Amino acid sequence: MSVEAAFRLFADQWYGETGGQSAPARIVNNAAYLAIIGMGARAIVPILRDLRDRGGYWYPALRAICDAEGMAPPEIPADARGDFRRMTSIWIGWGAANGHVA
Repeated sequence: MSVEAAFRLFADQWYGETGGQSAPARIVNNAAYLAIIGMGARAIVPILRDLRDRGGYWYPALRAICDAEGMAPPEIPADARGDFRRMTSIWIGWGAANGHVA
């Protein structure tokens, strides 16, 4: 199975199981979400694409992958935390600057 197909399978499962959830701990501790993090750097492009297209809560996954892979994540200013549009823009810009956005 390709990385993209595996990501899509896990992402669809994650959305289905956590849709409507408001508790971040439940959202990020979902088995499918954790499986995507376990894919490592290979998941960055599909995550960023999904973040751009569907706006999922991918920020903790991206940070976890960056930490595990020794990559420098973007700096999220304090006044942008919780502002999903700004955080998405920052992560998409980071991906583009680092060759992670197709």
